[in-house]
Amino acid sequence: SDGCTIKDGDVPVFNLVFKKGGPPDWSPAYSWFKWTALFLVLGAFFSYYVKKRNPLSFLAFVVAAGASTFFTFGWAARMRDYSGLFSPVVYADSSLHASLGAFLLSNLYIFIVLLAVFISRKRLMLWYSKHSRPLKTVYAVAVSFFAAALMVYIHFSLKSLIFNSNIVLEVFRLDELSIYSFLVYGSYMILFMGLLFIIQLALPLVAGKKFTVFSGRFLLRYSLCVALYLVATVSFFSHNKEIKMVRAWTNRLSVERDLSTELLLRMVEERIEQDRFIHLYMAIPNGSMIIAEHLGESYFSSLSTGYDITVTVCGEKDRLLLGDGSRDRDCFAYFNNILSQGIPLNNDSHFFYINDQSGRIRYLGLFMYRVRDVGLMRLYIEIDSRLMKEQRGYSDIFPETGGMGFNIPSDYSYAKYISGSLVFYRGVYNFPVSADSEFSDSFPEGFSHRVKGRDVVFVNKLSSGDIIIITRERRSVFPYFVSFSYISLFTIPLMMLLLLWKPKRANIPLKFNSFRTKIMVLLLGTISGTVLLLTVSMVLFYAGRNARVRSEQMGEKLHTVQSMFMDVSRNASSIEALMNGDVKTAMDRIAAYTHTDINLYDIHGHLMRSTRNELYYLSLAGSKIDPDAFYNIVHEHRKSFFNKEEIAGKSFYSLYAPVINDAGNLIAIINIPYFEQTESFRKELISTTAAIINIFVIMIIVVVIIGAALTTSLFRPLLKLYERMEKTDLFSSPEKIDYDNNDEVSYIVKAYNRMIDNMTDSTRRFAITEREQAWRDMARQIAHEIKNPLTPMRLNIQHLLRMKQNGVPDLGDKLEKICNSLLEQIDVLADTATEFSSFAKFNVEESVDVDLDVTLREQIVLFGSYEGIDIEYRRAGEMVGETYHIFAPKSQMIRVFVNLLTNAVQALEPSVLTSSARGRIYVTLTKYTADQDSAWGIPGVRYVRVDVEDNGPGVSLENRSKLFTPKFTTKNSGSGLGLAICKSVVEQIGGTIIYSTSEELGGADFRVIVPESISA
Repeated sequence: SDGCTIKDGDVPVFNLVFKKGGPPDWSPAYSWFKWTALFLVLGAFFSYYVKKRNPLSFLAFVVAAGASTFFTFGWAARMRDYSGLFSPVVYADSSLHASLGAFLLSNLYIFIVLLAVFISRKRLMLWYSKHSRPLKTVYAVAVSFFAAALMVYIHFSLKSLIFNSNIVLEVFRLDELSIYSFLVYGSYMILFMGLLFIIQLALPLVAGKKFTVFSGRFLLRYSLCVALYLVATVSFFSHNKEIKMVRAWTNRLSVERDLSTELLLRMVEERIEQDRFIHLYMAIPNGSMIIAEHLGESYFSSLSTGYDITVTVCGEKDRLLLGDGSRDRDCFAYFNNILSQGIPLNNDSHFFYINDQSGRIRYLGLFMYRVRDVGLMRLYIEIDSRLMKEQRGYSDIFPETGGMGFNIPSDYSYAKYISGSLVFYRGVYNFPVSADSEFSDSFPEGFSHRVKGRDVVFVNKLSSGDIIIITRERRSVFPYFVSFSYISLFTIPLMMLLLLWKPKRANIPLKFNSFRTKIMVLLLGTISGTVLLLTVSMVLFYAGRNARVRSEQMGEKLHTVQSMFMDVSRNASSIEALMNGDVKTAMDRIAAYTHTDINLYDIHGHLMRSTRNELYYLSLAGSKIDPDAFYNIVHEHRKSFFNKEEIAGKSFYSLYAPVINDAGNLIAIINIPYFEQTESFRKELISTTAAIINIFVIMIIVVVIIGAALTTSLFRPLLKLYERMEKTDLFSSPEKIDYDNNDEVSYIVKAYNRMIDNMTDSTRRFAITEREQAWRDMARQIAHEIKNPLTPMRLNIQHLLRMKQNGVPDLGDKLEKICNSLLEQIDVLADTATEFSSFAKFNVEESVDVDLDVTLREQIVLFGSYEGIDIEYRRAGEMVGETYHIFAPKSQMIRVFVNLLTNAVQALEPSVLTSSARGRIYVTLTKYTADQDSAWGIPGVRYVRVDVEDNGPGVSLENRSKLFTPKFTTKNSGSGLGLAICKSVVEQIGGTIIYSTSEELGGADFRVIVPESISA
């Protein structure tokens, strides 16, 4: 059930066992289904909370989030061995953040909770406005605490992530970035969004400040600050991490032992001791060469690039030639002297660590064999680390250890000094041969670092007098600018997504159709297209050039190897003739000379010999030739064949060529890998692309600045024209525009100025005509109003005269009654005169700063005693702490609202008296900023709005057009001038009064809109 059997016919050959990728109940499909289901459930609770927005739904969401956290962290712990995202190898800190996946989940839950709280911000602000000062202090402390806690969490979690993970966050190291790097930056972006939410919640703490996070300017500045913080923090912590890493490297370099090599020696020494092949060849002359080849292929293949391995076979009376061959010594005595300085790897170990203060790691192995007819023979295996690891062929597949058993990146150079003398070095830095003058005196004891010229130098002066030095090139400000540019390009679009969040009263006008926008889009589009075309062209150019250079270099290298190998293969009749020590030595020599590895296949495609046997012992590569290469060389008889292959996840070009003897027969196929240009091309391409993108960013900034200045200067006259025309009406004195340039805009300005002259003259004539007509209408209205009471007065007086002439006996009583009637008519005349006087002089009172919030509250109190009528005052501002000030005649504005409230009460009184239903009046105070879509107002101007609504019968359609005309009324009493005076007062201060049907109550809705005071 866990594998299958491979058979040759009916004969079983071997079994394939499938390695499981997770626990017994784990599969990728099931895992994805489980995670998706959980987040869908959490999303459902979140949607329910967003819809209800009450404490119960919030509690349900918090419980769901807590349960989700419990389950997801449990699943993350179970997947630690089967997923890189949840593996502690990538990142691990505490039990909570045991993996990168757990860390990302924590950030996600923090963001979701902050988002949930932010969605209910209006309820929080309402709660804040209604409670006492102590509770407001509690709110202020809580918001400040959470803001500070989130900032501390961001800072220290970022520090933990840098110090406790292998994730690269320095963006300028583009070729080392991984998907984990982007996930980390994405998680911090949502945390910074959460911090924005807390900032918005803190607005009640600064009451009266007109501020919101939903503005493009603020989000742009915030994004740049976030990018700057991330670059500075990541660079600072990464530098501190580098210091710790380099210190560990220097300590490791100070110990001339390789633990991984010692572990290998301990593993193979028993097998070497029992190896019958070695025992067989001990007594054969020159058998040491065969034994050395056997040891290299069978036991020490992984050490071939970092160590030199020398095999010596000594009998009891054998002597060694030392140096140039002029001196000889007893073999046993020579090696015994070396072993006397050695330390065995273990009590019963055959290998010894030799500390000869040479700066190289040395091991010496001793194996004794008793050979028939010869006696006691000793096998000495010398293993010496190379000062420079041989970089050739498949070296890219194996970690760079330099013979030290650990990896130091190629960006660093390092050296070791013993007693002031240089014993080994690696890298491009020009180390001095003596450390006395440059390093011994200028650096303190212990580990230290400093900038020295164009390099950063790390020095560890040991107590023994040894000095370990590691250097790298000092970075300029450019890489950090690269990081800032890339993070800004990542941060700004994400933060600008918040502009799509549109609170009910935070309208964000996006003027996509304006000429300024079109010009900016054209400029940015041109620059972007140019940079994109340049980038694509550059990539194609480099790719083409690299392909040509690579093809030429591969051909030259293959030809060199093929030519050199012909010297040892020209006389061979078959592949068997090449299977000897001389050919092996020649292959190693050619490989070292050409800095490559060589594989030799027979004409049937079987691997016969390789300079890198460990690839096949470790099952990193197969022992059969590539089928395409075999077909092209053997059947197509091509002189060479290039093929792209892959080993251990590394892609490379594999070069094949036939090996022909002097008789013209194909006896073998030679193969070499080609690695180095792929990596150099990739780095060159990435660095060039990075430079182009940064130039693009600079160009974008320059274009935005120049474009903004250019469009501003170009459209300033048009904007002035727009502003003047927007403010122009028949009752104002519009100003002309001064424009001296003689261009296309000047024609528009001249036409506007001519229009102003014509309009001024027309307005003057119209004003005279209107004034005359107004006086005629007023005279006619006054005559009508005076005539109405005069008629009954005349009739009463005539009636009194007739009674006197007729000698009516009770004339006195009737006289009193007639006089009372006359007084009533005189009162009507007096009231009429007063109304017309008020109508004529309402604009005489000076305007002052009026707080409508206070004024409305005072007037509503006066109307709160009506039985059966409920009056509710509501303030629906953009934020708590908002002020509502206007500049108007205070007494006239009070008269406006008193008149509206009186009308509402009078409209409700009949229905209240005849039914049990209660009358309701809503007085709502709010304000808004007018835009192109607003029903009334100049775009960009802030207005205060008062709605007086009731649930009465409202105004019929046929009467709505006459509402604000003088002497119109639907009541049995009153002069009919109230609404006309209200309209005149409101319009005099630049506002308006509008009637509509109330959406909430169904009755009348009188809406008063006036400009907000500039000083508010």
